[in-house]
Amino acid sequence: MNHEIVESFAQMVREKGIDKDILIGIVEDIFGMMVRKRFGPDARFDVVVNMEKGDIEIYLEKEGVETVENPVTQIDVKEARKKSGEDLDVG
Repeated sequence: MNHEIVESFAQMVREKGIDKDILIGIVEDIFGMMVRKRFGPDARFDVVVNMEKGDIEIYLEKEGVETVENPVTQIDVKEARKKSGEDLDVG
């Protein structure tokens, strides 16, 4: 699906003569608004758009903690270990 989205934007760049960097910024802003809508204004994230590869990557940053007080910004360290497969520590 990402590839189709990025290809649509790449086609706009070619056909309409839109600056690629401006379009990448717009795509990043759109996905950033979607992340904020889903996770709230406290969410820490990064959106990476690679037009050449046809990729859109969204990284949601959470702090590993023993007891989750804010699920938007924190994750139980045991859950983080299970999801990542890495030996992670609190913090």
